[in-house]
Parts: sequence; structure tokens; C-alpha cells
Amino acid sequence: MAERCDWRAGAQVLGPDALRARVLRAYDRAGRGGDLALDSADCDLSVGMAFGPVEDGPRLITRTAGSTGTPRRVIRSHASWTASFAIMAERFGLSPDARYGVLGDLSHSLSFYALAEGLHLGTAVWLAGGAAPAAMARELAEAGVTVLYATPTQLRALELASDPDLRLPLVRLVLVGGGPFDGAATRAALRLFPLARTEGFYGTSETSFLTLVVPRHDGLTPAFPGVDLVLCRPDGSICAPNETGEVRVSGPYIARGYADGDGPVATGARRDGHGRVTLGEQGVRDADGKVRILGRGARMVTVADRNVFPAAVESWLLAQDGIGHAVVLPRPDALRGHRLEAAICWRGGDLGRLRRDLRGALGPEATPARLVALEDWPLLPSGKTDLARVRAALALP
Repeated sequence: MAERCDWRAGAQVLGPDALRARVLRAYDRAGRGGDLALDSADCDLSVGMAFGPVEDGPRLITRTAGSTGTPRRVIRSHASWTASFAIMAERFGLSPDARYGVLGDLSHSLSFYALAEGLHLGTAVWLAGGAAPAAMARELAEAGVTVLYATPTQLRALELASDPDLRLPLVRLVLVGGGPFDGAATRAALRLFPLARTEGFYGTSETSFLTLVVPRHDGLTPAFPGVDLVLCRPDGSICAPNETGEVRVSGPYIARGYADGDGPVATGARRDGHGRVTLGEQGVRDADGKVRILGRGARMVTVADRNVFPAAVESWLLAQDGIGHAVVLPRPDALRGHRLEAAICWRGGDLGRLRRDLRGALGPEATPARLVALEDWPLLPSGKTDLARVRAALALP
């Protein structure tokens, strides 16, 4: 497999003319020795905050999702992606006969990766552009997409907005990343793509893949091939089996760093004394080496002297019928330390009963003090939830 994200013979880009032209320009620049970046303003940037290997050769520039702030521009080598192209092609039997579907803004890492992988393997790639979810679902069917890359949020949005009778039997592989593959996303995939094999993966713009395969019922999964993944205590020592620690990784997929000027150096990815990179994700590993990633900083808060994980509350909410999106956030509370507040996208129902059921399942400390139903769920161009707008809807600082 070549070490450049080239455009193989026979590959095609389908979709809106403006997007197709943008992709053609980007690959033309890269073919003449420039950076491969889908926004020309991202070309020729210098690395500011470095955390990965410094290498010569062509560069690829993408962006983080920007879930909690302004997206950062990530600079990486082409080889850090082409290495995983080969693994994905072998694992899933991907061939030039496939037709990729790519959702979300192409500048962002997941969408850009899917585009680059499809073109590198010589497939046709259909781009959704800025289509609304209902139109996107219809266009997926019309385009004959067989392989779809999507975030859980995008799957939930497609399912909520589409005709209840819509099915896309041509889709045979759905690759889900960019967030926890929760109950609502699972239901959406099963309904919309009844004949598809659905796989989840976890990774970041800075590290690329960390894990791949649908987790078992206990959430444990092996690391992505080639990734050296360890869990560390705050002092840097390796955690014992079943002990929660910080996820640190090394391997061929690590980016070089952030573009100069993209945010303070105190935040984002960092490299420890052993050359491993971390963004602060927490995880736990069993005696067989399988890992369960809990999330960045594990998002743990203290409510009335009890440790509570908002992600666990979100997971419970998203397992309930009719709830398409959910975000649980803490609000400082002088008496209890914190209280939880939640926003959901729901087709209707009794919020009081929902809170009572949640309280019975997870306990009073994990039950949001306020539960708000939003009709229009705020999404970022990357296909993830716009947390800043959710915070504003809940009047959180």
C-alpha cells in the first residue's frame, strides 16, 4: 500500500458540484507537492504544538470535531492514514466495487478520512454536503451507497428525520465512530440498513484509530492493529488489570501536532516521557488485554458525595425508545457539589415518568434535576452534537 493518500485510477467523487470541485482542487495541489487539505487556508501551516513523530515528506491537514470549542487543525503524514487503509480493506473486504457514503463537513477528520480511504482504494465516493437529514437519507438510497461512515449522532438524526418505512438494503457495511455507539444509534442502523454489518470504532483526530470492532456486552474490545495502548496511573506507572487509568498510545497512526496558533499548549494532546500520546481519555483493561474506553477524563462528577458518570446517564437515556439524542451536563451546586441537567431529543412522552424510571434504574444522584426536551437538536458540521448550544439551551455557564 502506497504511503500517499493518492487518488487511484477508477475512483470517482459523486455529489454536489461545489464539493466535487473542492476535492479535485485539493488532490491537484497534493499531486503537485502541496499539502493535502480540503480547505486551502489550511495549507502550508507550521506545527505549533508537537506530540507525534517529526517526519519529512508530504503532509495531510484535517480538523478536530470542535465539540466543545473551536476546531483545531491537525497535521499528520499521509502514511499515518494509509497504514490503516490497508487494514480496513483487508478486514472488511473493501474493493473498488464499493460505493462509499460520506456525511458531514469534509474538513473534519472522520469525513476526510472516509473520503481519502475510498479514493485511495479506487471506489466511488458520494458526498452528502450540507443536505438536511431527511434529504440525506433519500440521497443515500439514490446514490447506491454500500459502505457508510457515520457518527452515532448522524445515524440518530437520519433515523429521526426519515420516512418510517425507508430502508437502504444496498448498504452492507456501516462504520460508526466519533462517539459512543449507543442504543439509539444501534436501533437507527438496524432499521435503516437491515442487511448491513455494523462496526464501531473509537479514535481521535490526533491518534486516529484506537479500537475497532463492536464491543462485547461488557464494552471490552482489543486495540486497533498496530496500536500500542496502555493505561497509566497519574505517576506514569502501568495500571493493574481492571484498574481505571489514562489511555496512552503509540504506533504508526499518530499525528505530528497542531497547527501553530491553534489554542493554548496546556490543552489537547500531549506526549509522555515514553513517547506515548494521550488526550486524557480514561479506560480500564482486563487480564486478557482488552480495553473499555470510558471517555475523556471519564467525565466523572461528584453528586452528594457519590461519583457519577454523565456518560452512563446518557447511555441509559439513549436506550429508551423514541430518544434520538441526549446530553447530560453538570451544574455546580453549593450543597451537593454538582447536580445534573439533561437535554434530550424526544418524539414525545411523559418527562416525569422518564425521570422516575431513570431514578429507579440509576439512583437519585444520577437522576438529572432538570430534563429538557429540544425539538431541533443542534449539530456541528462534523456530525457531532454542538455542546455549546446545548449548554446555552440549559443556561449553563
